[in-house]
Amino acid sequence: MADLQSHDYTPDDTDVEVAQLLANEGSDPLEDPATLRALGKLRLKLGQDVIFVSRFEGGSRILELVESEPEIVSFLQGTTDALEHSWCYSVVSGRLPEFVLDAQGWIDSGVVPPPPMPVGTHLSTPLRLSGGVVYGMLCAFSSHVVDGSTSNDLHRLRLAAQWLGKRLSRLNRDKARH
Repeated sequence: MADLQSHDYTPDDTDVEVAQLLANEGSDPLEDPATLRALGKLRLKLGQDVIFVSRFEGGSRILELVESEPEIVSFLQGTTDALEHSWCYSVVSGRLPEFVLDAQGWIDSGVVPPPPMPVGTHLSTPLRLSGGVVYGMLCAFSSHVVDGSTSNDLHRLRLAAQWLGKRLSRLNRDKARH
């Protein structure tokens, strides 16, 4: 698990605002409007075109929550595709790193399936529930290479994934009790 002291990372006002928006304990984070606002702020901070939460279920990847530039229409909430053909699976299986500054080499080599739209910089990290179970992924990508992107951007994404994972875990525990 990432912590605030690693990677020469210093949280800024946007990071604090994202953490506050994601900290709403009593609700389903995938239905809470604050989660979408947090993802939007994080996406802009990272300089990416799309950020989304996916869930893995029965061999499929389901886009649970998507926040993107308005002109991006190929990544829609609720979209389902085969897990093994997704970039999410490439990351969680270790074929693709969590931080890719320029995805073109990975595409050209066939490590990842050709995307439905141009992908330059790609950031993706597992979204884990308590006990380490992978729920899905938190991913962000841009149609172009984001030259200023660094490992600190991945660190920010990992922290957001930790907050979301904690909330989803609490929600699942609460549902199991009732």
